[in-house]
Amino acid sequence: MERRAQVASTARWVADFAPELWTLEKVRSFVRDHVLNEGVDVELVVLLACELATNAVSHAHTPYSVVLETQPAVLRVEVWDKDLHLPVVAESLAPYQEQGRGMLLVTSLAQSWGVDCNCSGKKVWFEVPREPAHEAQGPPDQASQSAA
Repeated sequence: MERRAQVASTARWVADFAPELWTLEKVRSFVRDHVLNEGVDVELVVLLACELATNAVSHAHTPYSVVLETQPAVLRVEVWDKDLHLPVVAESLAPYQEQGRGMLLVTSLAQSWGVDCNCSGKKVWFEVPREPAHEAQGPPDQASQSAA
């Protein structure tokens, strides 16, 4: 189920998913569709959101929600699940190791990230920068189109 709310210059989208691997493609589509015109590196946001969703499926084994929120300077992505175990950021990995790189990617590529817990679960979140004045941009002018 998808929900949307808009307040002033922020927008928020929420989608709920079952704890199944097949939902990861739906997460990628949900994220890509909603951040495409938000002034962010779309593929980076899709990658990091999918890493957090993969952790929810693989480790929490509970239904999870993906929240996208635009703020003037950043896009925030949250993944909520009902597990209280905190994510682990690997300090070192063997080259052949198949798991453990997701949070390393998040910590390396996101502008900021964190975990918030309450009695019903946790949210793992990250933020990426938006292009300055993205919301003020209008359509390209005729002169720049004819010069191309």
